[in-house]
Amino acid sequence: MKFLKKIFSFLDKPQDDVLMLYVRCNHCKTVFGIRIDLRRDLNSTYGEGPAEFTLRKEAMDNKCYRLIIITMEFDSARKVLQQDIQGGTFVTVEEYQQYHASR
Repeated sequence: MKFLKKIFSFLDKPQDDVLMLYVRCNHCKTVFGIRIDLRRDLNSTYGEGPAEFTLRKEAMDNKCYRLIIITMEFDSARKVLQQDIQGGTFVTVEEYQQYHASR
């Protein structure tokens, strides 16, 4: 068992190249997390506007299966400049934990 813990220990470490978003569906009110890989999921804007990178992510919960569309803009350090969501709302990690603790 210690061998498996050692192999998967990287999952416990915070990763600088990952952004976790927490979303509530506007229709069924389900709260879920979305993992964004800042190295692979972002698209370069090639100098078109103030943002260096953009993201368009489509997500779906496992209750009502409605599409939620997230669009974001990032600077050259991959810090969020702007974010927008359609079909849902952003929630905090505390709201996410509280939702899942009450289930």
